[in-house]
Amino acid sequence: MADDELDIKLRSSAEVATRCIILAALLRRLLIESIGSMNQTDDSDGEIFDIRHWLIAEGVWGKSTPHEAVIFSTPFGDLSKVEIAFISSQAEGLATLSWSLSLSEELSPDNHDDLKPVFNMIPSPWDKTSAWVLRAHLRDEDQLARERERVEIHEWRIRAESLYRAASGRERAELAATIARVAAEADSAGLIEIDSDRGRSIGAAPFGTQSNEQLDQLGSFAQHRLRALNWVCGFGNSWNEVPLDV
Repeated sequence: MADDELDIKLRSSAEVATRCIILAALLRRLLIESIGSMNQTDDSDGEIFDIRHWLIAEGVWGKSTPHEAVIFSTPFGDLSKVEIAFISSQAEGLATLSWSLSLSEELSPDNHDDLKPVFNMIPSPWDKTSAWVLRAHLRDEDQLARERERVEIHEWRIRAESLYRAASGRERAELAATIARVAAEADSAGLIEIDSDRGRSIGAAPFGTQSNEQLDQLGSFAQHRLRALNWVCGFGNSWNEVPLDV
């Protein structure tokens, strides 16, 4: 479905900015876990306390999901591998939301974006958050819709490549034709730049040079970005309930 057919209702700049604060706080919680494990004299539980009570004091706590609230309340050293993986996965969401607020210039189609520059722009304990949230300003709807469509095509192309590699015979030929057609249409629309040979490259790196593991990683990045953009565009009931296909 083309974006001009979607019923986009952008979330408010304040809502997106508040979600950035929460995601950055989650990643700070993970950083405490990582650094504290190497420095047993560090006051890790005190830092975790600071994050939680800062969010409460700033009125941000109520915007976190129940799962996030549990993570913020988990003592140092008690995060499970599943929780650590969950927090790590939020980095792409933060990169995407930061871009939507113009805290970064662009989203790389191929690489995990360096979050340090935007991370330092987002309030941390015990910064005041209200003025920062009020200053936040979303990019315009056309720009957000176009980026959402670009990321959607990129995510689809990665999935299609995985299917292509597993296919053979007529199925592979049909997939190749579909990939080439979609890639050409996206190229014509100015959404992506491709090489020939069934759109073998979207972005800098040709798909043929990617291992299956690298392709899976790229697919994960693309999915998290697409969910974040779908959320900004008003799809899904909450941050944890955002569909990939809209």
